[in-house]
Amino acid sequence: MNDSLYLPRPYRRNQNNEPFVDSSADFIYQPHVYELAARCAAAGKVSRVIDLGCGSGRKLSAMPPGLQISVFDLNPDEDALRASLPGFTLDVHRCNLDESFPELLKEDLSNAIIICSDVIEHLRRPLQFLEKLGQLAKYCRFMFLSTPARDRARGAGDLGPPGNLAHCQEWTLSEFLLLAQSAGLNLPLHGYTWNTDYHGWKSTILAIGGKDALPESDIISVAPCAIIKSFNDADFILQCIRHHRRQGLNVHVIDNWSTDNTFDISLGESESDPGVTVERFPSAPSEVYNWEALLRRTVSFAEERGVGWYLHVDSDEFRESPWMNVNLAKAIAHLDSLGYNAIDFTVLDFRYLVGEALGDRPWESMRFFEFGRRPGHFKQVKAWKFVGQTVDLWSSGGHDALFQDRRIFPLKFLLRHYPLRGVDHAFRKIFQERLPRSELERSTRGWHTQYVGVSDERLNGWRRHELIAWHSVSFNTEYLMERISGIGLLD
Repeated sequence: MNDSLYLPRPYRRNQNNEPFVDSSADFIYQPHVYELAARCAAAGKVSRVIDLGCGSGRKLSAMPPGLQISVFDLNPDEDALRASLPGFTLDVHRCNLDESFPELLKEDLSNAIIICSDVIEHLRRPLQFLEKLGQLAKYCRFMFLSTPARDRARGAGDLGPPGNLAHCQEWTLSEFLLLAQSAGLNLPLHGYTWNTDYHGWKSTILAIGGKDALPESDIISVAPCAIIKSFNDADFILQCIRHHRRQGLNVHVIDNWSTDNTFDISLGESESDPGVTVERFPSAPSEVYNWEALLRRTVSFAEERGVGWYLHVDSDEFRESPWMNVNLAKAIAHLDSLGYNAIDFTVLDFRYLVGEALGDRPWESMRFFEFGRRPGHFKQVKAWKFVGQTVDLWSSGGHDALFQDRRIFPLKFLLRHYPLRGVDHAFRKIFQERLPRSELERSTRGWHTQYVGVSDERLNGWRRHELIAWHSVSFNTEYLMERISGIGLLD
């Protein structure tokens, strides 16, 4: 490796790189990095933002007002910074990050976010800089680092020196993560983000660390409970139950009098697994689909069970944490220890292809998805901690668990949704089971409209070019920003 920087041995660095001047332009570099940092600052009630290598500081205007903002750069323009950042307590520091590092105390970091956006590639001694960041990451709430992805910005065969004469070196994502790890810097969330708002090209690495972003070995005293509502999902219900059990959750199934064997399958699982319980609701079958009553029953079950975490789940969904190899129970324990009490989700709708034969394991056969982009998909607060407060799940139709003193964790969890599983299932679910039974709430509450007017052609299936191919590893990196925040989905 090149000077222990995890660059290819033939790579040529530019150790006489030119100073970078952050001049005004018609586009914004890494716009989503600062937008995400601002969300984390607001949700986490952060008091301070520290920007290492702030440049003009224009992007800091995205931060929630009232924060203390500390900026460090080689030649900061203090007058311009103060003019562009009204409403903040601002302290400006002149600092050559290649030669020295800011003196920051633990108490200064305990409620702070650190941003270091497109700085590391300019430094001639990046390893020493990352070692210092590794020390800070143990104490700050979040740390956001970005740097160009060499293989995407320059091409897979590029061996330097960087085309940008202000850069000393550039890494691929895997090289950068190895370098950070060698420096003692843990960056559990990483992937790609836009280089500019003009190009929208994912040629920039984004890596996130800090205490809030790093699940430790937290143990929660009472296992969270997934409350699953089911109706005629016999092909899916067992996998849904077992998925959430593998995620460390207890499961309670509320079956709405399925006419297939969904209830029997659920009951059989409960007989062999004490972590699964089942009920039928309401007390007798009904021709009318009463979603509000099911949501109220979800809340009342949580109240009966007592203090703990609850997830409102449908029987065609899988829920997952934002971190690879960290199950839901451990992830929830982590954010619980931080004082958060609610979780938002990013929705992925999996689709079947035209002419595709799915077989009896649709969750494995359906390999293409689209992000949920309907307005309701951007508010999916479907997990909450119950401590005796009044929780309103029904006013929003189940999209938003409302209660006093709610603190939503700023990084979204994942909701994989398999609503239509082949042509026959789609026609039966929509035209026999869903639209006729939900007419009353559709006319009175405005709910259950997603299938109104759906065409036969649409239900014949989706084309590959309409969808995104699913692969769990590449999804986590390629769509880092979208999955943990929803930022960029409507741009």
